[in-house]
Amino acid sequence: MKSYSLLLAASLLLGSAQSLSAISMGDLADAASSATGQKQESGLLDSLSSELGVSPAQASGGAAAILGDATSKLSADDLGKLTDAVPDIKSITDSASSLSALAGAAGTASSVASQFSALGMDPAMIAKFTPIIMEYVNKIGGSSAMGILGSVL
Repeated sequence: MKSYSLLLAASLLLGSAQSLSAISMGDLADAASSATGQKQESGLLDSLSSELGVSPAQASGGAAAILGDATSKLSADDLGKLTDAVPDIKSITDSASSLSALAGAAGTASSVASQFSALGMDPAMIAKFTPIIMEYVNKIGGSSAMGILGSVL
């Protein structure tokens, strides 16, 4: 089902009149959400939006960029412990994988800073996202989960 949604989102993007080079990560996030009919809802994304004054798409994309990069650096064992403790991380990082695949098709750079820029945010915002993400992980998963994530951030 997930691959069907990704294919549908990619088809919508490729079928549009926009050139691929003009597609931003924000467009990709909106297209992926629209294509699947789902918007990610979580306390983390709500916190990021309200505390930092960013749009829901920016909160989702920024969290996905940071968490996707961080979790890619974890061992399978640590990743399992982290996602067991904080289930939202799995859905957010799944969204990061989908967006990275779409971004790759559009030729967008995949670094966290580049993804923030593509979302219309200054890469300096990464430093503002990180403590909110860490606070959320501590609140939901405890100090052990926070330590695992903190080891790669």
